[in-house]
Amino acid sequence: MCFMGRWSEEKVIGTAPDQSSLAAARKLARPGPWSDTGSNDDSNHAAALAGIGVPAFACTPDLFPELMAAAIERRDVSEWAAFHDIVTTHET
Repeated sequence: MCFMGRWSEEKVIGTAPDQSSLAAARKLARPGPWSDTGSNDDSNHAAALAGIGVPAFACTPDLFPELMAAAIERRDVSEWAAFHDIVTTHET
């Protein structure tokens, strides 16, 4: 599974192209409903989807275009996820 990890404040400051972008990044960095993996951990929805055979998983931004391409091409998304070592089963 691909995980980019949390950026340091120094990396964010060094990457921001201007002050308004930096201010927006600081707002996003405040604690909120998102987990450290960059996904909103809604286990109830994931379990409900898994219960009817629909794969439900978090996807990092770098893999998202490839995931969308697989879905548009009607490829098996579960196989795509397995190829990228992404777990699609819900554990209780």
